[in-house]
Amino acid sequence: MKPDLLKGRISAFHLTNEKVGNLIGKSESYVRNCLKTPSKFTMHEVYMICDALEIDQSDIPEFFPRRKNL
Repeated sequence: MKPDLLKGRISAFHLTNEKVGNLIGKSESYVRNCLKTPSKFTMHEVYMICDALEIDQSDIPEFFPRRKNL
């Protein structure tokens, strides 16, 4: 899992979990829980976060790895 990669990118853009939550229309606690396992974000949320963090779509698997049981 690479939750630290995503957390680092959020921090590099000077965002907080609360700001990310506002961006995707969710609570800070929802974001905090999803950051523990980034595959919990919906694809719509992933795309909104990627836009805000300037993550290329080809890099999504690095920042939002799939669950191993899929």
